[in-house]
Amino acid sequence: MDYPVFLGPSDSPICVVAQDPNYTINAAPAERLHSRLLQLARNHAPWQQLEPYIWECRSLDPENQLARVRRRVAEAATYPVEQVYFTNLAKCGRRGAYRTGDGGKLNARIKHCLPYLKDELTLGAGRHTTIVFGKPATKAVAKMFGIRRVPPMTEAGEFRDVRERHLIFFRHWSRARAGFLDLPALDNHFRQHPV
Repeated sequence: MDYPVFLGPSDSPICVVAQDPNYTINAAPAERLHSRLLQLARNHAPWQQLEPYIWECRSLDPENQLARVRRRVAEAATYPVEQVYFTNLAKCGRRGAYRTGDGGKLNARIKHCLPYLKDELTLGAGRHTTIVFGKPATKAVAKMFGIRRVPPMTEAGEFRDVRERHLIFFRHWSRARAGFLDLPALDNHFRQHPV
């Protein structure tokens, strides 16, 4: 079962963008929660209805890398972790309910889901700071904001300011040399640009 593809309120000033939902668990309670979550999402339920299911899914494994990254971002920004919006470039999981008819290839899923990411970022998610992890997400977000040269993938972060929005690009946490990104650059960024 794929984890939910977004977390937090979509109008949050801080947004974390990653590649695709590929963190999986096989617990039966998670399957039931995920089914209910998909049903609500298909019916365009408001965040207030989705939030309890998403957090319950997350509580089944709060120490996964994504949870650690969101907590680290919230800590640096001195912002509540549940208020940091997280989304994926590709919304459809490889084995998820929303198949693209191509066997789940990443490029096809990105192409299929890119309009949704554009909407999320245009409608206010990450209007202060958008933190992007991984090369596919970096390419897409850079192009979306008119950045011609794709920022290099580093653990130190590459910073760009575009249209009053701070964009920070990082190597994906799964590629971190030490097994986890400490992200000290975030502390400096949010000291200079508090939310």
